[in-house]
Amino acid sequence: METVLDAKKASAAGVHVRRDGDLARIELDVPGAKMNVLAAALLSELEATLEALAADAGVRAVVLTSGKPDGFVAGADISAIETLPDRDAARAAAVFGQRVFDRIENLGKPVVAAVHGVCLGGGCEMVLACHARILSDDPSTRIGLPEVKLGLVPGFGGTQRLPRVVGLQAALDLILTGRTLDARRALRTGLADEVVYPALLVDAASAWARRLVSQGRWSVARPSRRSLWTVPGFLDRTTAGHAIVFAAAAKKVRRETHGHYPAPLAAIAAVRAGVTSGGKAYAREAEVLADCAMTDVSRNLVRLFRLGEANKKLGHDLPQPEGRVRQIAVVGAGVMGGGIAHQASRNDVRVRMKDLGTEPLLAAFRTARDLFRGEMRRGRLDQRGLENKMAQISASLDYTGFGLAEVVIEAVVENLDVKRTVLRELEAAVGDGCVLATNTSSLSIAAMAEALRRPGRLVGMHFFNPVHRMPLVEIVRGPASEPQAVAVVLGLARQMGKTPVLVGDGPGFLVNRVLAPYLNEAGWLFEAGCDPVAVDAAFKRFGMPMGPFELLDEIGTDVAHKVGDVLHAGLGARMEPSPLAASLHAAGRLGRKTRRGMYVHAKSSKRRPEPDRAFWNTLRPDAKRAAVSDGELCDRVFGLMINEAVRCLDEGIVGSAAELDLALVYGIGFPPFRGGLLQYADARGLDALVTRMRALESQVGARFAPADRLIRMTASGERFFLDPRTAARG
Repeated sequence: METVLDAKKASAAGVHVRRDGDLARIELDVPGAKMNVLAAALLSELEATLEALAADAGVRAVVLTSGKPDGFVAGADISAIETLPDRDAARAAAVFGQRVFDRIENLGKPVVAAVHGVCLGGGCEMVLACHARILSDDPSTRIGLPEVKLGLVPGFGGTQRLPRVVGLQAALDLILTGRTLDARRALRTGLADEVVYPALLVDAASAWARRLVSQGRWSVARPSRRSLWTVPGFLDRTTAGHAIVFAAAAKKVRRETHGHYPAPLAAIAAVRAGVTSGGKAYAREAEVLADCAMTDVSRNLVRLFRLGEANKKLGHDLPQPEGRVRQIAVVGAGVMGGGIAHQASRNDVRVRMKDLGTEPLLAAFRTARDLFRGEMRRGRLDQRGLENKMAQISASLDYTGFGLAEVVIEAVVENLDVKRTVLRELEAAVGDGCVLATNTSSLSIAAMAEALRRPGRLVGMHFFNPVHRMPLVEIVRGPASEPQAVAVVLGLARQMGKTPVLVGDGPGFLVNRVLAPYLNEAGWLFEAGCDPVAVDAAFKRFGMPMGPFELLDEIGTDVAHKVGDVLHAGLGARMEPSPLAASLHAAGRLGRKTRRGMYVHAKSSKRRPEPDRAFWNTLRPDAKRAAVSDGELCDRVFGLMINEAVRCLDEGIVGSAAELDLALVYGIGFPPFRGGLLQYADARGLDALVTRMRALESQVGARFAPADRLIRMTASGERFFLDPRTAARG
């Protein structure tokens, strides 16, 4: 019979103990919290509970589980990480967590984890200290060590135990990428010992615990499944193989991070120390964690994580839809339409597509199918799953079936008159409750809404290309957009696995408006004689995923030319387009889509584009070569971007500096390790930035005049963001 021991004391921090004969079950359930996190109080209570169970001769085995319906342990307490005052405090926090989890491993009795829902970071490290891990076969169950995404390393023993459980190569892959696994993939990797239905989870874990007692032996480490006489076995099980694995991992990290992210190399050092010491280099792990926790990179990545969590509450003040959107329609197929259809279908939303001809529809089907096949190659989908997902996508040359759609996404050519015509047709074809969303990158929602009998049902829904890779969607609220319609589109974006940002109706909305100087000022630098290859290299050294000239080719010079004209017309002289995009467009050099733009592109996207200096010379025959330092390039381009960003704040285009930073990281790939554009402005120093922009204003032109808000902030010593450590001390 199951009994509860000392429930009053245990419930204070969220550690409950139940006895079933000689089996004890520890249930983690932090009071008042949606998810369990490893705060100091919970860890202290867990340590005391483990000590009591170790001393209890009547307890022969322990099952560790969660009382939360949707998760096991979400990880460490992020607020505690943010406010760590110094390196010694960070190291002490790691040592404390290691001590608690060492008590699990060395309890003297088998401990089996029963995992349902998310089990990440410190939660994963906790179950690595257990002697078996049973996972529920539920879509919500995910396990992994994502600390590297926060600029950290696993600090509670994860770098030491994971290689002992799954082998060196698999452990490095999981630690260095921060990937999470579902239950089935965890089983194949060796991170799970058994996968069962959720209703059977505790019983299965209890059976495992009793089996280990009867066997009389248990261990965290698992024997390698790989023969020593195979290449994988040689790499995992020999000293020479380990050296090869570590060297390859470090080379790959340096190539992918360009030295901007210290945590992956630090993690390799901790794992290497553990491999050479038999998985006992806990002190080294704590030192490495402390080093990483004090970096600006980690603070910026943790901050972005917090912004992402806060974004989940966006729209809470809007009237909430009654349920999920189950059916949408897309007008305008091709690659973009296919990307939208794929993203909807993979998240179990049915899609009806329409276009004027069969070829765009076939292209959309091919796009969706190829993306699903890519998921198959990565082991995230099987053939049956692909067929089921594709079966949710249908097509038509007319509006047949559109009456069933709850949301219709218009994704036709970026032309106001064409979009108005299509929207009028849609209004006649859909039901009264259907919301109309336009996938426009720059055109006025208010101007499009004028074509509708009920303009309040129209909302902007701006996807970024390629849809499957870009996490951001701009939800554009027009002057007449009804709150209910905005809420439906916001919810649909989340259903499709996207991060929405709510923006106002204005030229270029938010992301394209702030991005415009990145492309346009590069054009003016080109006119002044700067070498495009050198400029692109400088911005990639800064951390941008692409230089401005490379990005111009990816976007397409036709699109850039059109958006540039819209912004110039709406925002005035400071957005006067450089001649570059118009010249390329006139020459038919549209970028990668025609394989010629600023660069010459090969058919294979894996080959680097080649400079076309002969063509460049025809565009600026009289220009003298100019060399500009990285610092001046950044001041010119990012200064203008910061100027435009603060104007967006003043005009109410975006609600806060935090939302703006998140949008630019997710929408244009502004370097996450820098924390966002306005966080970068704080780090640069607003007074120094304003001084530099005034100098550029006098040297280059009036477009560099600092925005009024920047001048006011400089005078008052204000910043966009407060350092959380300063706030904690205050």
